[in-house]
Amino acid sequence: MYPESRALGGKQDPYFRTQTFSNMMLEIERKFLKSVNAPQGSRFAALTMSGTGAMEAAVSSVFTPEDKILVIDGGSFGHRFAQICEIHRIPYQTIHLNFLQGFTAGMLAPFENQGFTGLLVNYCETSTGQSYDLSILGDFCHRNGMYLIVDAVSAYLADSLDMQQQNVDLILTASQKALALAPGLSLVAASPRVTEERILKNHPNTLYLNLAGYFENQKRGQPPFTSAVSIVRMLAQRLDVIDQSGMRAVVAQHHKRAVYFRTKARQLGIMMPCYRLSNCCTPLIFPKGNAKQIYQYLSEKYGLVVTPSGGAQAEKELRVGHLGNLQLSDYDTLIDKMKEIL
Repeated sequence: MYPESRALGGKQDPYFRTQTFSNMMLEIERKFLKSVNAPQGSRFAALTMSGTGAMEAAVSSVFTPEDKILVIDGGSFGHRFAQICEIHRIPYQTIHLNFLQGFTAGMLAPFENQGFTGLLVNYCETSTGQSYDLSILGDFCHRNGMYLIVDAVSAYLADSLDMQQQNVDLILTASQKALALAPGLSLVAASPRVTEERILKNHPNTLYLNLAGYFENQKRGQPPFTSAVSIVRMLAQRLDVIDQSGMRAVVAQHHKRAVYFRTKARQLGIMMPCYRLSNCCTPLIFPKGNAKQIYQYLSEKYGLVVTPSGGAQAEKELRVGHLGNLQLSDYDTLIDKMKEIL
């Protein structure tokens, strides 16, 4: 986290049912929609919930059991979209990717003109670091008259994102990744098309996850329920900095960190996947099965925390993040300490 964010988080929270708070929320809406180049007339919501909550809000607000959904299931978060469809009884099929398998445009061919109404994808599959080409997916959805729903929890600010150019109908992200804020707040931007044709017409069997209610209240700059006030204040400050810097500069900064670290890691002989990688993080592959040992060594001896993997990949994969208040010198330190155990 950045010092400015931590300082704001330590202050007394104000009462939020005021015009002052509403003005702040409306300014957040303007800057967030600008940052993703949302189409004119797009709607915005700030949800007091994790990214998974926003994923479920998007699916349940846009789709019904009358739909037929295609899910890119390339890791634990792609699989989460499938689980949400299952729970809400929305018919779906998956494009399943095995560990270290890259997505290709050819995988979409069997699903052309098959009556699908939507596609769910995690722009960056955080569990593997794979980045899916939104231009390919957006063109596919456009050809087939489908809605493209994008989880950009890890990709927002790290990778290029343009709702208009990439034909994205709904984008969601969360506070705890590249925004580098406390967890607990999610953001949604929805195009006029998906808002008018689906969100405002559907009646999902949920109160808290119904995006229509958020959109209606956001007209006056207010959430329908109690907001994560301290995180909203941090968000206002971060978006102001991002707006002044410009999205291209912010994405370029993350790209620079990713390239810098990957170059040094390859010099150590560390393996990485061959698929398209997000600037969010770098997955490191350890065929000897000593990933957990390396994680514990770095954490316990030096207080350097990288991201372990779960399940079958726990002993094979570590991920190194490139988000937040990091400097290139931090990667020099990490590489030096990794040399000791490799």
